[in-house]
Amino acid sequence: MSDASVQSLLQLSAETPRKKLLRRKIHNLSVNDWRRKRRIKVLKNNLFLLRKQFSSKKLHGRCIAEIVESASHILSGDCLKFFEMQLKMSKDFRAPTGRRYSDDAKRLALLLYSQGPKAYRFLSRLFSLPCKSTLSLWLQSMQVQPGFSDCELLKAIECKVRNLCDRDRVCALLVDEMALKSSLNYDQLNDTVVGYEDYGPSWERKKVIVTSALVFMVRGLALNWKQPVGFVLTRGACNGELLKRLRLK
Repeated sequence: MSDASVQSLLQLSAETPRKKLLRRKIHNLSVNDWRRKRRIKVLKNNLFLLRKQFSSKKLHGRCIAEIVESASHILSGDCLKFFEMQLKMSKDFRAPTGRRYSDDAKRLALLLYSQGPKAYRFLSRLFSLPCKSTLSLWLQSMQVQPGFSDCELLKAIECKVRNLCDRDRVCALLVDEMALKSSLNYDQLNDTVVGYEDYGPSWERKKVIVTSALVFMVRGLALNWKQPVGFVLTRGACNGELLKRLRLK
């Protein structure tokens, strides 16, 4: 009997378990290779777009700087800052991810809002300005500690009264005390325990649980405006000598 007579048929030998397994592996490798090539193509396209955006951003930054420098011969102060803010928020220079206002832009917008909400809403239709909620969140993000106001809050007050006349700037310092519920809380952001007697950074904190807060506030006499400028946490009523020392601060 010859060797050819004992060999399996071609149709039967092609369907052996080993060959089926090999074909499956070859198919999986082909699919993985196709997916890898497609992924490389997508990454190349993303890299091209990022390079294009980066070069465009650098070009836009140079263009804005040149335009602002040219306008500085005509505009100055808040007018120049407002002009620069409108350039950055325009369609030609704005980032595709949306509007991002700087602290100076928010401070300037707060100055405009202090002139009246109705006027601010009207200007928002003509110019790119932060919405009211953005300004509120920005003000809430300011960390106010016991003592007297830091630079950020003082700048906000400065923006508020900058355009007022001398008569409307006249104000009085008010002092009022309010009762507090005695409790201790941990402030994770500043790594401190809140609830002890505290008169500010220039005073030594005492491990005495407070029962009241003394608030200092300025209020306009001719024009109706007011702004808290500081507070301290005390145990009981504040005596006259301590109040005098705090007022001189």
